[in-house]
Formats: sequence, C-alpha cells, structure tokens
Amino acid sequence: LGLLALSAAKNLKLKTITSVDINKSKLEFSKKLGSNYCVNFNDKDFEKKIYKILGNRGYDHIFDFSGNKNVQQKCIKFLNKSVPGYKRGGSFGIAGFHYNNLKKSPKELLMYENSIYGIRGGSAILSKDLPLIYSHIKKKKLRVNKIITDEFELKDINIAIRKLKKGLIKGRAVIKI
Repeated sequence: LGLLALSAAKNLKLKTITSVDINKSKLEFSKKLGSNYCVNFNDKDFEKKIYKILGNRGYDHIFDFSGNKNVQQKCIKFLNKSVPGYKRGGSFGIAGFHYNNLKKSPKELLMYENSIYGIRGGSAILSKDLPLIYSHIKKKKLRVNKIITDEFELKDINIAIRKLKKGLIKGRAVIKI
C-alpha cells in the first residue's frame, strides 16, 4: 500500500515525499520510485534526519501502513501545525493498526488543527473507485507495473509467503493463476 501511496503522491506532484521503513532495500526501491527522502526508522538519528528534511516545518499529510505503534506515535509528532488565517494543520491517515492507544492531546489537535483518521481496507466504492483506478493505470498516472517486483506460479505460493514474511520482496508480488 505504501508504494501505491508513493505512486499517487508522485502523480499529484507533491514536493516533499519521504519514505520510512526499517528495510534498507525497500528504502532504496522507494527512492527509485520517486521518494525525495528515505529514512530508516531504526536509525539512531531518525528524528534529527526528519527535522532536517522538514526545516522546522511539519508534514501536511502523513500515511502509515505499518501498524507499528512506535512509528505512528512518532508520525503524530511530525504533523504540520496550523497558522490561523493562513493554513490548517497536518493530517495523519492510518491504514495499519495495532491494539494500543496513541497519545495526542485534544488541546493540541484543536490548537494545531491536526486530524487523525482511519483508512480501512475494503472500503472502496467499487462502482466509483475501480473505473477511476483503471483510468489512472491506463494513463500511467498510477504506475502499478513499477511496484510489482516478484511473480510466482500458484504452485509456488508457499515460497512467496516465506519471502514476504522474511522481507525479501521489495515491492509487490503477483501470484499467476
């Protein structure tokens, strides 16, 4: 999902696209797909590197697909703050979940005009969304073919699952039927 979000961000011509992961090869792959910046979450200077990228600003939009509480908690920290009369604060979309609570003060949400919302898989309105997605793929606005890095025959599905669990698939894998 993160790679599709990266493709969409490139399509929207967003200026600062930062990919965060713990896997070096996935970060390198994100760079090839168009991330301006790639930062390893486990880097001891992670926060320092993010603040250097931001130049004392925050992100207008952050999306998390990891479901990792520590990643999500740090993401909240990097949201842009509002400037009354000029711009709203940043938003944080969560697609990966965990079962713990995140900490964000209601006062900060209000004062910084930040928003946190869920992105549920399977919530697409197929009659509306599929034609749009298909159109973007045909016009090469959504570069699905660039994120497919591995293909497996159906008989090799267990190999695909093992590789996925070990983090050996950089992009997306396709099972050919």
